[in-house]
Amino acid sequence: MVGTLTANEKIAYVTEPGKHSFQSFGTLSRFMDAELEAGKVYYVEIEPHLAGLIVVMYWYTFHPAEPAKVETMEFKKLYNECAYVQFDNPGAEITGAGAKNILEDFAEWEKKSNVDKTIMRTTNGIPF
Repeated sequence: MVGTLTANEKIAYVTEPGKHSFQSFGTLSRFMDAELEAGKVYYVEIEPHLAGLIVVMYWYTFHPAEPAKVETMEFKKLYNECAYVQFDNPGAEITGAGAKNILEDFAEWEKKSNVDKTIMRTTNGIPF
């Protein structure tokens, strides 16, 4: 687990280069695959969704930010308005029924073609 966020928050996550998968939690799971290169910073916007009148379902989708967008005044303003949060238990494991559901959802995700997936590519990274 990388961490938990609420509105107007951001988290920094340092990881090794290579292929990674990220998941957002809600009543529905959403995933993002990432191909990361060393020496780059990547930004991801997370969008909340809510649906239903009787049974409420919610989920969050990932949107990898393109380098050109990161350089805009609008993006910088939103980024600067967000507060950093620190997750006290990085790498925490999810156990029990929740873990089973996550593994099932991820297995379904892996079956999808790349056309149907959200993927953060190396070109989304900004050299630092």
